[in-house]
Amino acid sequence: MIKYRLIGVDKLNAKLKLLAKRAAAEDTKDVYVGYTKNYAIFVHETHPTEAMHNPGQYWKFLETPHRLLANSGEIFRIVAATYKATGSVLKGLIIAGKRIQRESQLIVPVDTGDLKGSAYTDTKVHETENE
Repeated sequence: MIKYRLIGVDKLNAKLKLLAKRAAAEDTKDVYVGYTKNYAIFVHETHPTEAMHNPGQYWKFLETPHRLLANSGEIFRIVAATYKATGSVLKGLIIAGKRIQRESQLIVPVDTGDLKGSAYTDTKVHETENE
C-alpha cells in the first residue's frame, strides 16, 4: 500500500479562495476597445475591393489584431504577467486592450487621423461621435 501526504493544502485552498474573491469583485468590469467616430463600423466592415485601400491598412482593423494576439497567446500572457505583478485581472485586461488598440491604430484604412484618434480602451462603452 502506498501512503502519501499533501502538505500545504489548507494554505493553497485559502489562497485560491482569496483569488476567487478578488476575481469575482473585478468581474463586474468589462474592458472595451473601440472607436467613437460614427463611420468606424462602415470602414471596419468595408472590404478593400469596395473602397480605397492603402498598403499596410486593412478592413477588420479592430478584429484582426484581436484575433492575432489572442491566437498567439499574447493576450493571456499580458493578463497573467500583470496579475502576477499587481494582483489585478482588470489591470491586465486594460493593458491587453491597449495593446489591441495600438495594433489596430496601425492598420486603420483612413487618410486622416480622425478615426485613428477616436480609438479608446476603457471599462465603459464610449458614445459614437456624430459628424
